[in-house]
Amino acid sequence: MSTFRFPNSKVWWYDFQFNRKRYRGSTKTRSRTLAREVERAKRREAEDEANGDNSSDRTQGVYAGCRGISLKEGSYAATQKS
Repeated sequence: MSTFRFPNSKVWWYDFQFNRKRYRGSTKTRSRTLAREVERAKRREAEDEANGDNSSDRTQGVYAGCRGISLKEGSYAATQKS
C-alpha cells in the first residue's frame, strides 16, 4: 500500500501498480486512515476490473456462490442448476 502527501499538500494520494497498470490519484481527504481505505477500495476496483467483475458489491458475489449449497445432517449437498 502506498499513500503519501505531496509537499505543501493537505490531502493524501494513493499510488500503486496492479497487472502492469499504474493507479494514482487523490484520496480527497486529510485523514491518513481514510486515505488508506480509499486506496483499498481502488485496489478492489482494479482487481474486479481484471477479473471481469462489474459489480462493486463484493458480498453479492459471495452470496451468489453460496446460493446453491444447502446443509443436510452435518454435510453439504450442492444443488447446481444446469
